[in-house]
Amino acid sequence: MRPLPQPPWMRNYRRKVPSIIASIRNHPEGTQWESYIEFFKATVEDKLKHLELWTLLEPHLEWIIMEDCETLNNASKAQVRDQFSQWASERSVERDGAGAEDPLAVLLPRYRYCIYVDQKCLDTVDQYAA
Repeated sequence: MRPLPQPPWMRNYRRKVPSIIASIRNHPEGTQWESYIEFFKATVEDKLKHLELWTLLEPHLEWIIMEDCETLNNASKAQVRDQFSQWASERSVERDGAGAEDPLAVLLPRYRYCIYVDQKCLDTVDQYAA
Protein backbone atom coordinates (compact mmCIF):
# COMPACT_ATOMS: atom_id res chain seq x y z
CA MET A 1 0.00 0.00 0.00
CA ARG A 2 1.37 3.40 -0.91
CA PRO A 3 1.82 5.94 1.92
CA LEU A 4 -0.82 8.61 2.35
CA PRO A 5 0.11 11.98 0.89
CA GLN A 6 0.89 14.60 3.50
CA PRO A 7 0.45 18.02 1.89
CA PRO A 8 2.08 20.72 4.06
CA TRP A 9 -1.09 22.82 4.19
CA MET A 10 -3.00 19.89 5.67
CA ARG A 11 -0.33 18.99 8.22
CA ASN A 12 -0.28 22.58 9.50
CA TYR A 13 -4.00 23.37 9.19
CA ARG A 14 -5.82 22.98 12.50
CA ARG A 15 -9.35 23.85 11.44
CA LYS A 16 -11.86 21.69 9.67
CA VAL A 17 -11.87 22.03 5.91
CA PRO A 18 -15.54 22.49 5.06
CA SER A 19 -16.31 20.17 2.26
CA ILE A 20 -19.35 21.58 0.58
CA ILE A 21 -22.06 24.15 0.56
CA ALA A 22 -25.33 23.05 -0.96
CA SER A 23 -27.70 25.73 -2.13
CA ILE A 24 -31.26 24.53 -2.16
CA ARG A 25 -33.50 25.88 -4.87
CA ASN A 26 -36.81 24.54 -3.60
CA HIS A 27 -37.50 23.47 -0.06
CA PRO A 28 -37.12 19.70 -0.17
CA GLU A 29 -39.66 17.26 1.15
CA GLY A 30 -38.44 15.86 4.50
CA THR A 31 -37.32 12.29 3.95
CA GLN A 32 -36.43 12.79 0.29
CA TRP A 33 -33.96 15.52 1.25
CA GLU A 34 -32.51 13.44 4.08
CA SER A 35 -32.10 10.48 1.70
CA TYR A 36 -30.30 12.70 -0.79
CA ILE A 37 -27.83 14.01 1.80
CA GLU A 38 -27.21 10.49 3.12
CA PHE A 39 -26.62 9.22 -0.44
CA PHE A 40 -24.33 12.14 -1.27
CA LYS A 41 -22.18 11.73 1.85
CA ALA A 42 -21.93 7.96 1.34
CA THR A 43 -20.87 8.48 -2.28
CA VAL A 44 -18.13 10.92 -1.27
CA GLU A 45 -16.93 8.55 1.46
CA ASP A 46 -16.86 5.59 -0.95
CA LYS A 47 -14.91 7.59 -3.53
CA LEU A 48 -12.35 8.79 -0.98
CA LYS A 49 -11.92 5.25 0.35
CA HIS A 50 -11.42 3.99 -3.20
CA LEU A 51 -8.71 6.63 -3.68
CA GLU A 52 -7.21 5.68 -0.30
CA LEU A 53 -7.74 9.23 0.96
CA TRP A 54 -10.52 8.72 3.50
CA THR A 55 -8.21 8.27 6.51
CA LEU A 56 -6.35 11.45 5.65
CA LEU A 57 -9.32 13.66 4.76
CA GLU A 58 -12.14 12.43 7.02
CA PRO A 59 -10.95 14.32 10.13
CA HIS A 60 -10.99 17.55 8.09
CA LEU A 61 -14.45 17.22 6.54
CA GLU A 62 -17.23 19.43 7.78
CA TRP A 63 -20.51 19.34 5.89
CA ILE A 64 -21.95 22.84 5.51
CA ILE A 65 -25.46 22.99 4.10
CA MET A 66 -27.19 26.27 3.38
CA GLU A 67 -30.92 26.27 2.98
CA ASP A 68 -32.36 29.62 1.97
CA CYS A 69 -35.72 28.96 0.36
CA GLU A 70 -36.74 32.61 0.49
CA THR A 71 -33.77 33.72 -1.60
CA LEU A 72 -33.29 30.64 -3.78
CA ASN A 73 -36.84 29.50 -4.54
CA ASN A 74 -37.36 29.66 -8.32
CA ALA A 75 -33.83 31.03 -8.77
CA SER A 76 -31.91 30.07 -11.89
CA LYS A 77 -28.58 28.28 -11.66
CA ALA A 78 -26.89 31.57 -12.54
CA GLN A 79 -28.69 33.35 -9.70
CA VAL A 80 -27.67 30.60 -7.25
CA ARG A 81 -24.09 30.89 -8.48
CA ASP A 82 -24.18 34.67 -7.99
CA GLN A 83 -25.64 34.27 -4.49
CA PHE A 84 -22.90 31.79 -3.59
CA SER A 85 -20.18 34.07 -4.99
CA GLN A 86 -21.50 36.95 -2.92
CA TRP A 87 -21.66 34.75 0.21
CA ALA A 88 -18.10 33.50 -0.35
CA SER A 89 -16.73 37.00 -0.88
CA GLU A 90 -18.23 38.19 2.42
CA ARG A 91 -16.35 35.72 4.61
CA SER A 92 -15.65 36.88 8.15
CA VAL A 93 -14.32 35.59 11.45
CA GLU A 94 -17.72 36.25 13.04
CA ARG A 95 -19.59 34.09 10.52
CA ASP A 96 -16.95 31.54 9.49
CA GLY A 97 -14.58 31.31 12.44
CA ALA A 98 -10.87 31.82 12.87
CA GLY A 99 -8.85 31.75 9.68
CA ALA A 100 -11.57 33.20 7.46
CA GLU A 101 -9.65 36.47 7.17
CA ASP A 102 -6.58 34.67 5.77
CA PRO A 103 -6.13 35.65 2.11
CA LEU A 104 -5.57 31.98 1.21
CA ALA A 105 -8.96 31.02 2.70
CA VAL A 106 -10.47 31.72 -0.72
CA LEU A 107 -8.76 28.53 -1.90
CA LEU A 108 -10.65 26.34 0.58
CA PRO A 109 -13.47 24.20 -0.83
CA ARG A 110 -15.97 26.04 1.37
CA TYR A 111 -15.52 29.19 -0.70
CA ARG A 112 -14.97 27.58 -4.10
CA TYR A 113 -17.70 25.00 -4.65
CA CYS A 114 -21.44 25.33 -4.72
CA ILE A 115 -23.68 22.38 -5.45
CA TYR A 116 -27.09 23.14 -6.86
CA VAL A 117 -29.75 20.72 -5.63
CA ASP A 118 -33.25 20.85 -7.05
CA GLN A 119 -36.20 18.49 -7.21
CA LYS A 120 -34.73 16.70 -10.23
CA CYS A 121 -31.62 15.82 -8.18
CA LEU A 122 -33.78 14.51 -5.35
CA ASP A 123 -35.85 12.41 -7.76
CA THR A 124 -32.69 10.92 -9.28
CA VAL A 125 -31.57 9.60 -5.90
CA ASP A 126 -35.02 8.05 -5.43
CA GLN A 127 -34.44 6.09 -8.66
CA TYR A 128 -31.25 4.58 -7.20
CA ALA A 129 -33.05 3.65 -3.99
CA ALA A 130 -35.77 1.79 -5.89
